[in-house]
Amino acid sequence: MRILLKQSFLLGRYHANPWRAFAFDDPHGEWPPSPWRLLRAILARSFQFSRERENASDDDLRQKLVRAFCESKISFHLPAQSWRGPGLQQYQPAEFKASNPLPRKFVVWNIDEKFRNILQTFHFTVPKVASFLTCYDEGDKSVVELFNANMERIAVEETIPEIKKGINDQIREKLGTRKLKDFWLPRKQKLAQQQKDTELAVIGGKRFKHYFPDAKTYNTTKNKDNFWLVSQENDALFWIFDSENWAKDLLAHLDECLARMTYFGRAESITTIERLENDAVGMNANCELKDKRTSISVPVLCPSANATLEQIACQTHDDVVANSTTPPGAAWKYAERPVRANSVAKPPPRKILPPTQIVQFAIGGRVFPSHKYWIRITEKFRGIVLRQLAQQLTGKRDAKFAELPPETRAKFSLLTGKGPADTALAGHQHAAFFLIPDLQGKPSRLICLRNASFTDEEQAALLAAAEAPLAWDFGSDDWKLRLVPLPAETPLPPDRNIFGESAVWETLTPFVPPLHVFGRNGKPKNGCEIEAQIKNILSDCKLPTASVTVLSPSDSPAQWVKVHRPQRSRNEQTNDDKRAFRIRLQFEKSVKGPIFLGHSCHFGLGLFVPVSTA
Repeated sequence: MRILLKQSFLLGRYHANPWRAFAFDDPHGEWPPSPWRLLRAILARSFQFSRERENASDDDLRQKLVRAFCESKISFHLPAQSWRGPGLQQYQPAEFKASNPLPRKFVVWNIDEKFRNILQTFHFTVPKVASFLTCYDEGDKSVVELFNANMERIAVEETIPEIKKGINDQIREKLGTRKLKDFWLPRKQKLAQQQKDTELAVIGGKRFKHYFPDAKTYNTTKNKDNFWLVSQENDALFWIFDSENWAKDLLAHLDECLARMTYFGRAESITTIERLENDAVGMNANCELKDKRTSISVPVLCPSANATLEQIACQTHDDVVANSTTPPGAAWKYAERPVRANSVAKPPPRKILPPTQIVQFAIGGRVFPSHKYWIRITEKFRGIVLRQLAQQLTGKRDAKFAELPPETRAKFSLLTGKGPADTALAGHQHAAFFLIPDLQGKPSRLICLRNASFTDEEQAALLAAAEAPLAWDFGSDDWKLRLVPLPAETPLPPDRNIFGESAVWETLTPFVPPLHVFGRNGKPKNGCEIEAQIKNILSDCKLPTASVTVLSPSDSPAQWVKVHRPQRSRNEQTNDDKRAFRIRLQFEKSVKGPIFLGHSCHFGLGLFVPVSTA
């Protein structure tokens, strides 16, 4: 029969130490919890349950409980997210002795019969046996208020010549304005000397210092309270018992005991523990108790198979228990803690981004690349986007998109351009990254475009990638560009509007033919002319046919540019420098953009812009 107990620590901390380990000297703590501690806690609640019912005797049930517990095979399912905490610094009481306080100052007033009669006229009763009246700096406020209100009258009363004698006008004036403590602790040495020379010395003036008994107290010392951090409801601690001795009446009594358990270990380990009726969760043990110790196992105190109720319920201060390395009825076993799972940081909450087909960024920087190196910007930005997407999916900072499972990468094929088998997608349906130049020919805007809308995860990766500077050359921190997100509806300049509509289109970025135009003899290859290649590309893109004009070198000379080389083709005997051309397309009727054709057209090359025919 399998018994499953689920235990949660409400504060997320488990405070306990192994047997005979001092709480503030043991930094490792007791993990996993010892079955010896659990059985003693259950027995304590069993005695409580008996007291609640009055005259109830559950000794037989407790005997059976101990027998079933000791003969069970015990294992654990420890929370994946559990580790030794940093400890709490707490002040604890130490030895009882004087705490070296500052001495308290006080004045002793000599009480004779006349002075006693004077105090009684002000309704202040002094015991007959008292010979002296002691006043402290922080004494009884009633005494202080009485003397403050009536000292002047006492000092100048005509019926008391003994007090009046020797008091001159200067002292009498001070008595009316000063506080009582100023009277017996004069600030000026001159006034103190005058008091000694007068009859006032009879009723006061002598000062003392004394360490009082109430200053003797417990010293404090700062100790480190160690504990284990334990996940709560989502990943609790499970106790697994395998035995045939768990009868129904015994299980009912166990449930009553578990319901009364409020802490486990030290008192600050607030806990809840319950027995699951069935093993619906399918919990498997990840920590088992063994008889032999290994280099990575920890000792766990368990009840022995033949332990008795008297041994389990013994008092820890008994000589036979306190002086033993192993308490009677217990045995040491060893457990290997499971490897702690890597924690995955939860992404901060954010607003879900609505679907959009275009994402724009403004480009800023000090040194801008020429058209030849534009492909480096779009390539690096796309790579950062994929890396950010992998980090979002896995929660790891060093995650790479290529290391994700194939089924995960296939979900983002419209972003990568690769199908489930890492083959290139057909039909230009995946995302394209363009750089739009300004009037001076410098890149001013980066546009991410796709026919299908970008999802929330893809947009989040695009925005996160824009936070990193883009280096288009090596060895210079100044040659970096920064991206600033723009609203998707931000319009483009009229002469750079790639989303316009026209019958005449010209290249805004150089066009690179997919096939080599010239053979090794320097002459055009048959069927690979620029016009023929563009017509085939227009047919594949389901665009109408158009007359193709290669602009002459005088209008726009040909140039060499860098192109994108996929990983699968980087071992081929070719380089990434290709000859590019300026092209004009003349359609029979107006065509709506965007139009991008040729090699590396999804990385910014071969982008066309409408030309006004007016």
